[in-house]
Amino acid sequence: MEPAAFENLVGQLVEALNHRDVEVTGRPGDGGVDVRAVRVDQWGHAAPIAVQVKRYSKSLGRRTVDELLGTIVRERYVAGILVTTSDFSKDAQKAASLAPQIQLVNGAQLVDLLAEHGVAIAYGHYGELVLATGD
Repeated sequence: MEPAAFENLVGQLVEALNHRDVEVTGRPGDGGVDVRAVRVDQWGHAAPIAVQVKRYSKSLGRRTVDELLGTIVRERYVAGILVTTSDFSKDAQKAASLAPQIQLVNGAQLVDLLAEHGVAIAYGHYGELVLATGD
């Protein structure tokens, strides 16, 4: 899957997760933000979030978490989600655990979220993954 298509797929997932004003912004020089959205809490408070998408085969390290945290602070986002097709190193997981505004989504979690929300894939009758029909 091309990087832009993957960013669009994650954008569709963010929208399926009930975020508003979802904008796929991924491009060179995007400041580490591939998807922007607004998360609305149970009280109706809107909070801007940044999503960074990494289509990698190797684990992501702490540097990637630190870069997203810097972007959140600099650009005044309330939270950030780091999505990868692979996994996160122990250092990256530790860094994210110390920054409550950062959420990590690894490849396995991504597949589960896509299937659970019927974005591109879904769970079949027997729990197998099938192409989502969009119904």
